Parts: sequence; structure tokens; C-alpha cells
Amino acid sequence: FIMQRDGLEIPYVYDGETLVTSSRQINFWSKRGAIGAVLAREVPFEEMVAMEENLAVPAEILVYGATCIHQSKRPLIQNYYN
Repeated sequence: FIMQRDGLEIPYVYDGETLVTSSRQINFWSKRGAIGAVLAREVPFEEMVAMEENLAVPAEILVYGATCIHQSKRPLIQNYYN
């Protein structure tokens, strides 16, 4: 509200730190000033490819590193034992 009131337009990359899983969600935020988005790590590759056609802004995903392991909502350690 304050940014709208004062006429401030600050470009940003939308990273919900949650499950950004659809092009509709990304396009919603692009209409509100986002110049890019970070996809959830849980989105399968096939869905990313399909989603790409509908995105209004570029999207990225962190695919390797400690951040993925620590922030993922999946039971990664347990999956090694299954």
C-alpha cells in the first residue's frame, strides 16, 4: 500500500520461499511488478518445461547445493532408506 501511495515501483524477483508451482502464480506477481520468479525445488522437470510456455517473466530454480537440502519440504534423508 505504501509503495502504491507514494508511486514507488521497485523491480523484484518473486521468491515466495514456499511452493511456487504454477505459471498463474508467477504471472499474478509479474502483474504486480515482479521481473522474475524462483520455482519450487519440488516441481518436476516435465512440469517446468510445460510451464515455460505460459510465463510472462523469466523463472529460475536452484538445483544443487546445501540450500536445496536444508529448505526442501521433502523428507530427503528418509527417502534414501526407502
